[in-house]
Amino acid sequence: MVLHDRKFGTTHTQYHPSEAKYASLLPSGTSQKMSTDGPLGTSSGSKFGARFGFETEGRYVKVNGHEVFQYSWPVASPKAILYVAHGNTEHAARYRILAKFLNEHGISVYAHDHLGHGKTAEREGCPLGDTAYEWIQIPKDLQALCFEMLDQNAGRVPFYLMGHSVGTLISQKAVQMDNGALGKRIDGLILSGPVFRPGFVVSCVFLSLVGVFGALLGRHSITKWHNTIERTAVFNEFQGHFKPNKTDFDWLSRDIAEVQEYSDENCGHNMSIHYWAGYFRNLMSVSKDDFSSMDKKPVLVCLGSEDPLAKEPMAPFGPKWKALYQLMGEFKNCEDLRILIHAFARHEPHNDMGKKNVFQNYVDWILSPKFPLSKL
Repeated sequence: MVLHDRKFGTTHTQYHPSEAKYASLLPSGTSQKMSTDGPLGTSSGSKFGARFGFETEGRYVKVNGHEVFQYSWPVASPKAILYVAHGNTEHAARYRILAKFLNEHGISVYAHDHLGHGKTAEREGCPLGDTAYEWIQIPKDLQALCFEMLDQNAGRVPFYLMGHSVGTLISQKAVQMDNGALGKRIDGLILSGPVFRPGFVVSCVFLSLVGVFGALLGRHSITKWHNTIERTAVFNEFQGHFKPNKTDFDWLSRDIAEVQEYSDENCGHNMSIHYWAGYFRNLMSVSKDDFSSMDKKPVLVCLGSEDPLAKEPMAPFGPKWKALYQLMGEFKNCEDLRILIHAFARHEPHNDMGKKNVFQNYVDWILSPKFPLSKL
C-alpha cells in the first residue's frame, strides 16, 4: 500500500501480504440480526438479506418527492457517522461487512440504493437499470439525505461521506452543488475506486451514440445492444488485464467469492439509454466543478494498484492511475489530501483480499483524520 500525504509531505509504502479469505467480521456468539437503535432502525426483510445471510436493516424514505430504500447500520453512541454512496449497477447492501466492521469501532453507517438500483428500483416500478428521473437527481438525493442526517446529528459527532466507483462522481456532484452547501457541512470525504473520466470529445461521441440508440429504441429501453458498446469498449479491456477470466467481473476483485456475489441479477445489470445519457452529460462537467468547499476538509482517496477503471481505456501507454491524477487536479487546493494505493488490489479494495486492512485504514482515518499517515 502506497500512502502519500500532501499536507505532511510524507510518502510511505506498506504491503499487507495476507491473502486469506476474510470470511466474517461479526463477533463470535452474536446474533446476525442488526441493532434497531438509531433514527433509521426499522427492520425490513428483503431478497438481499437472504442473499447475504443476515436480516438487512432499512426502510423506504421519502426524498425530493419520491422514495429510496435506505440501509442503516447504527451504534448506540457513535464516535462518527459515515454515509456511503454505492457505485453503478450494484446496491447499498453490499457494504454491510464494511459497515459491521466500522460499527465495532463506534462508527454508524448509512447508505441507500440509488434511483435505478436495488430496492429503490423495485419501489419506483421501473425495470432494474432505469428510472423516470434525470441522472442529476441521484446526487440531489444524496445531498438531501445527508442534510437530513446532519440536521438530526446537529454537530454532535463528525459526519463523513464516502463514494465508491461512480459513487465518487455522485459524491463529488453532491458536495459541490448549490455553491458547495454539503461540502461546507461534512467533516471529510472518502473517494474509493475513482473512475477515469473521458475528455470532452470522447464524451460527446458516447452521447451521440446514446442519442442514436434513444431515437431508434426509445429513451427508457434497456437492451443488450447499446450496453454491448460500453462493455466491449471498456469492460472487455478491463478483463484483459486478468486472463484467464473466471467470470465477467474478475476486474472487481481477486476474491472469487466476492466476484461471484456480484454476478447475480441485482448487480452488473444493463442500464437504460436514459440513464447513460444523463451519466455522460454530468461526467463532462465534474472536472469543471468547484470543490473549494473542501479546501479545508480532509479528503482520502483509496484505490487498488491494479484497478483498471483508474486507467484511461484504449490508451495502452497512458498513465496507470489517470483517474487519480484527475482527482488531484480537482482537489489541488485541498490542504489535507491523502492517497492510499493498496498493492495488488483491483477495483474494490473493500471486497478484495486483505480487506480487513482496508477497513482498518478507514477506521483510523475517520477517527483521527488530522493525523499524519505515519500513524495509520
